[in-house]
Amino acid sequence: MVDSVKKKRQQPFGKASLCFGRTKTSRRSMKNRKNLKIMIKENEKGAEAPTAQGKDKYLNQLKQAQIAFFEYPKTMKMVAKQINCDRANVCRYKATMSKSGAIWLISKGVCPITRHAGVGFYSTNPSYAESLPVQSKLF
Repeated sequence: MVDSVKKKRQQPFGKASLCFGRTKTSRRSMKNRKNLKIMIKENEKGAEAPTAQGKDKYLNQLKQAQIAFFEYPKTMKMVAKQINCDRANVCRYKATMSKSGAIWLISKGVCPITRHAGVGFYSTNPSYAESLPVQSKLF
């Protein structure tokens, strides 16, 4: 009698049952199989290996950011979109350039991409930096 009570209490697909009787692990494994098939197809097509890794990639993107800021004053979001990298990386590159004195804040305004106010427009072009007012000494 105890065995018949235990059988009634068990769920048909176990504790991790989802709709249609699939478990979480089976959905994950199906997704992994699809990803594996995609990777195999890309490998068969002769997908190119990544060109730059680590420090090389950092220096390459830093140089691209310097060139992008040189054209005309831009926001960091505009440069990130132009060189196709994360905005956080562009912030890092801007900090590196500002430490060396290679970039200047030209003005503040509204970003044309995000429409946020008070965004800095930066430039690495010295001709834009010459037009900035020189701060007088306070003491």
